[in-house]
Amino acid sequence: MSNIRVIENGASLVAIQKTGLTIKWIFKNEFLEILTLEMGPRTLLEEPYICQYQGIHHILDGELIFETARESYQVKKGDIIWWGSGPSFRIKNPNNFKGIIYTLLLKPESCTNASGSQLH
Repeated sequence: MSNIRVIENGASLVAIQKTGLTIKWIFKNEFLEILTLEMGPRTLLEEPYICQYQGIHHILDGELIFETARESYQVKKGDIIWWGSGPSFRIKNPNNFKGIIYTLLLKPESCTNASGSQLH
């Protein structure tokens, strides 16, 4: 039996625009979401929906800060930051130029295999 799994897209593409922030969903289903975040200069992202899941964030452009109440991580174009389960975070763009992030969010259901065991 193969370890290959086809994951079908479960929703049409959606975009949300707020002042200085554009969120575009590329793929979305019950297991994972792929989206782009475009942050204008001097903006802050505190969307609980995005900032609570574990995921991989690839910085396509700009210099950003991922932070919790206790820690902060500065990232720049080309960097990847993986956010595991734990405290939620927020993303800051303290600069005078935009930042763009390509994000893959793993929902809790995607971290469990067919037998119910947690995947690592």
